Amino acid sequence: MYTNLIRCKALLTVQYLKVAAGIRLHSSLRVYALYGSLFICCLACFPSLLQAQAPVLFFKEISKDVVSPVAITSAGDGTGRLFIGEAGGAIQIYKNGSILAKPFLNIAAGFPDQIISAIAFHPAYSKNRKFFVYTYDVLHTTITIRSFLASNKNPDSAILSSGKVVYTKTSTSPKSNHTMGDIHFGNDGFLYISVGDGSPINGLNNLAQNGQSVFGKMLRIDINNPNPPYYKIPADNPFVADSTVLDEIWSIGLRNAWRWSFDRKKGDSGLLTLARIVLKKLTSRQLANPKALISDGLAMKATLHSTQQAASQKTAIHFLFLLTHMIVLGKML
Repeated sequence: MYTNLIRCKALLTVQYLKVAAGIRLHSSLRVYALYGSLFICCLACFPSLLQAQAPVLFFKEISKDVVSPVAITSAGDGTGRLFIGEAGGAIQIYKNGSILAKPFLNIAAGFPDQIISAIAFHPAYSKNRKFFVYTYDVLHTTITIRSFLASNKNPDSAILSSGKVVYTKTSTSPKSNHTMGDIHFGNDGFLYISVGDGSPINGLNNLAQNGQSVFGKMLRIDINNPNPPYYKIPADNPFVADSTVLDEIWSIGLRNAWRWSFDRKKGDSGLLTLARIVLKKLTSRQLANPKALISDGLAMKATLHSTQQAASQKTAIHFLFLLTHMIVLGKML
């Protein structure tokens, strides 16, 4: 659109200058002619402007054969399969237009008290068959990330016994809640983990601002470690030299960021947080540096609506989107 506009402007300007040179128009007439040319150019390009509007999204039901689906992702292996995580513990495969009869994995068979929150496939999954599952227990106190291997004989089946605990933490908050989270790999190969603040539904515990707690944080770890504890701390994590903050923490001040994703081109990260909260606007300084979040208290401040206030509102639970930039290794992801 902008290229067409520039071309139109250039062509009309050249034509105008040729005419002006031949008949030697007065300087004021030249200005009017140039403005007229630009106006005509804008009118010519106006249809392109109308076409550059936001796309319209449509939703289509593809299956009724899933129960409480909470996560959906691709393995990135070129097979076109979709992996759908059910809260109850099963990971289903959507393949060739339908859900396969047998689950890819059912963690409930080995970990009956775990609820699935997120799934992420290793960037080299097609070679190492490794993927990761974020779960939390039924008491909402402990979050766990386990690695599993897909079968080398049947790509539509994973091996439950291959499960290894890569990372786990337990909340110290009484009546803990909001322990859902999400996991994604960055272009740097590290695993990013968002963890809810573990606070009760109608109260805040301020764990999001406690540097010795992973709850209410974004974490960043290197999972390419074959030996226990199966992860390492990236050397350029922002708090590795700060004894008051855990080394795996990438940014501080989340409420319950249970869904987010990377924009691979721009490097932005959009987070969806579910709670009765109001989010404080992030400054450009905060967006440019994840470590800066700690210096502003609750940079993503959760201001609790009282139960009475919530009851007086038409909607007690707000879905809020927050755009934040995450810079890794000096460049946008």
